[in-house]
Amino acid sequence: MTPPLAGPICRSRSPSEAATDVASRYALANGRPTLMAASPSMRIRTEWRDGECLLRLAVRHPMAPERESESGARTPAHFIERIVVSHGGETLLVGHWGPGISQNPYLEFAFTGAARGDEIVIEWQDNRGGGDRLVARL
Repeated sequence: MTPPLAGPICRSRSPSEAATDVASRYALANGRPTLMAASPSMRIRTEWRDGECLLRLAVRHPMAPERESESGARTPAHFIERIVVSHGGETLLVGHWGPGISQNPYLEFAFTGAARGDEIVIEWQDNRGGGDRLVARL
C-alpha cells in the first residue's frame, strides 16, 4: 500500500525552542515509497529496502575551522560537535564531529527494526550552543 502523498506528519523544534510544523511528504523514489521531511537546518529522506530503513540526512551548517586572516584577525570556529539519531527511544547513532567535517554535511546509514509510523528523532548541537531537532514519523 502506498502512503498518502502529503500531510503534516513531522514537527521540528528550532534552537529558540519554538515548535513549528514543517513540511514532510511521501514520494516515490525508484518505485519505493520514501519519506521526506525538513526542519530549518535539516532534510531527511528515508527509503525501505529489504526490511531495512535507509536514512539520508543533509544538515545545513558552515562547519568552519578557526581562521586567521593576513591582517591577524581571527575568525572563531563554528562546527557541529554532536549529532544523535534515535528511533523508538533508543539511540541509533551518536556522531562526534569537529571542524574537519565539510560544510553542509551529509550522512547516510541503514538500520533494521523500524516499522511505518515509528518516530525518528535527529538532534545536533554545535560549539556555539546552537542546534536543531527534527522529529518525523517513518
